[in-house]
Amino acid sequence: MSLVAHSDYPDNFPDFLPSLFSILQSQDDPAIQASLDVLKEFCGQDLPEEQLSGFLREIAPVLIALLNRPEVSCAVDQRNIADTDKISPAVQAATYNLIREAVNTLHYLKDEYME
Repeated sequence: MSLVAHSDYPDNFPDFLPSLFSILQSQDDPAIQASLDVLKEFCGQDLPEEQLSGFLREIAPVLIALLNRPEVSCAVDQRNIADTDKISPAVQAATYNLIREAVNTLHYLKDEYME
């Protein structure tokens, strides 16, 4: 999916990010992890500057909202937040990996434009 989006987003594949964002806002951890993997792969490709800047502007608030979900707790007495509203450690790690990939890509671009 990220390979298609690389050449077609945003002009010929405008639903790429909105479709993944809707999954990220769901409570389906395996689907969220898969979406984060697609986004990380997309971010790691050689994107033109206009694609990358648009992507990062759109993805940042979604990732922040995802990370603001409470963590899953092992303590039984802390069940005051519905389990479906909590972020699993695996999703949290995948989110941080995507953020790291985005920062690495920005660092690479900075080096490219500084030359």
